[in-house]
Amino acid sequence: MPTTDAHLRTLPHPTGDLLFNSSAGPEHGGVPVVAPWFAQTLGPQMHGWARTLPWVITEETGETTTAELSNDRLRLIYTVRRGPEPAFTLRAVNEDEESRRIQLALHPYWAVDTARARVTGLADQPYFDKVAGEARRIDGDLAFGREVDSVVRTTNDCMLIDDHRALTFRTHGTDHVVVWNPGPEECAAADGLHADDWTRFVCVEPALLGENREGVELAPGASAELSLTVTATAGGSVRA
Repeated sequence: MPTTDAHLRTLPHPTGDLLFNSSAGPEHGGVPVVAPWFAQTLGPQMHGWARTLPWVITEETGETTTAELSNDRLRLIYTVRRGPEPAFTLRAVNEDEESRRIQLALHPYWAVDTARARVTGLADQPYFDKVAGEARRIDGDLAFGREVDSVVRTTNDCMLIDDHRALTFRTHGTDHVVVWNPGPEECAAADGLHADDWTRFVCVEPALLGENREGVELAPGASAELSLTVTATAGGSVRA
């Protein structure tokens, strides 16, 4: 069967491609798959091994592709449906004889005019501010212009809006959403990004991270799944 890295690079849409890709480094752009852990919570490799190992395409019909990856007694199944309303499903099955902790997420780089962008729908939700290193509550919309790295404990739908379009995110099976943009200083210092790339994307990431971001327990043979559906509407507007 054909193989893939399962790293979706483009999502064509009547409003324009929904995804940003940096020409400085392939890791920054598209929709990287995050599993079986987020950041370095449960292992040393940043965001786990799912984004670096080859996946096997098991089904491809029209605009829908399913790929699988088995490693370390864990099987991942990832389905992407392209089209006017893209949808993603990521499932993990524990094939070990012992329970294990895992985390799942998608890391999409949404193409926006960052200076005019806002994330709405998360007001008053608790979050961990990774920049400040402390727990807080979101006050109104999230805006950009400096580094933002917010791990929000929520199951709410949310929107990413700029003057060009509005992206609505509907999730299932998640317990967090991560909002990230490096801002000008971090972007200039980062490997794999041009100094001004921060002005062209915001990551709004559906995630299953577990209580206190410590993972979820999977019994032998058990599975966990998250899904994301995206609706893009032309003519977005920025809330004050």
